[in-house]
Amino acid sequence: MSQRVLIAIADRGLPGSGLGSYSLAEDIRLIYSHGKGSRMWDVDGNEYIDYVGGAGALILGHSHPAVVEAAKAQLE
Repeated sequence: MSQRVLIAIADRGLPGSGLGSYSLAEDIRLIYSHGKGSRMWDVDGNEYIDYVGGAGALILGHSHPAVVEAAKAQLE
């Protein structure tokens, strides 16, 4: 699905498309498909550096192997 379609879906169900009361300008809104370490990719395949890192919550980065393994262990 395209960015526009996914953003429209998010707008219907999430205030501010998931950002709460904070909203981005139309031309810079993105839907990310995945992240690894300090990098993130949008649904169009463009790569970005995540300088914010979840405001500290992602201090180990996206999909850190130790965190992924710990989560898998809890699911089992």
